[in-house]
Amino acid sequence: MSDENELSVTGQVIAGIMLILFTTLAVVLLIGFWPDRMPEDRDKCQLYSDTLFAVRLIDTCCKQQIVPLAARPNARTRDDHSPDLLQIPRDTAAGDTATKTFLEETICNCNLPGTITLNKLLLLLVCLGGFLGGMVYISTSFTAYVGSRQFRRSWKLWYFVKPFTAVGIAIALYFTFRAGLLTHSNDASNINLYGIMTLALLSGLFSQIAAQKLKEVFQAAFNPKGDLPDKIDETKPEIITIESDTLDRAKENIITIKGKNLDKCPLTIKINDAEVKDVMVTKTIITIKYTIPSDQLAVPIFKLEIFDESGKVIKSFELK
Repeated sequence: MSDENELSVTGQVIAGIMLILFTTLAVVLLIGFWPDRMPEDRDKCQLYSDTLFAVRLIDTCCKQQIVPLAARPNARTRDDHSPDLLQIPRDTAAGDTATKTFLEETICNCNLPGTITLNKLLLLLVCLGGFLGGMVYISTSFTAYVGSRQFRRSWKLWYFVKPFTAVGIAIALYFTFRAGLLTHSNDASNINLYGIMTLALLSGLFSQIAAQKLKEVFQAAFNPKGDLPDKIDETKPEIITIESDTLDRAKENIITIKGKNLDKCPLTIKINDAEVKDVMVTKTIITIKYTIPSDQLAVPIFKLEIFDESGKVIKSFELK
């Protein structure tokens, strides 16, 4: 392998500038969308102002509204949970003063313009955290390989794709936590923001470890190793065929047997109950070198048997 980088000095400078710019951009956006505080349980709307570097929790998105009782024909007698009933004077057409009953209701609007919900804000921060972690990882990798003069041009695509795969893994891990597979609550207001961001950054920085953790969660949740009645054992040797069933009595014979998973466990080969020592086993082929003993040259049929490690016969053939 060459001891020189497959990237010119100009290319190294451009790549370094791009790494700095994208890493800085992720940091700036992360700071710009960082909320001033997390909502408390009493905050029902959980809305934030959608302004960069000024993402503040809106104290309330509810207002009092007074409507005539006639507009609410199904309204019942007031209790502790019903709107307040108000008696408001009004002038009739004849000039007399009368009263009309109104309802005082609390109206909450969670679609105010220029706002962003807590769930969307958290998802955005997780994406930025995963992207930043991925950028830190590829920046470290790039400088290490360039510094050791081992950078290869074939890895350029990996450097472009890695931050985005880090974002995907960060989102997957975040959804796993929000789904309650690793926690007991999926309420956004109960989330530890610093804990979630630490998880997003580390999942971007250590994508392979995070992906392995998600694999473990999937295996634990769906139990792919369930006991099925006729489940195929992928580690069990399987004999498929023998290339020739004819032996030459005048010279050494090469017997070839084909199969699957032949190297998963020790196999014993016997011909006419005598173990054959000159055997080579690979994953798919068994090669046997066998010379017929002088005292068996007149034997018409030779029985070849293949045993597994427990002594059970896997397959047997008759050789002529």
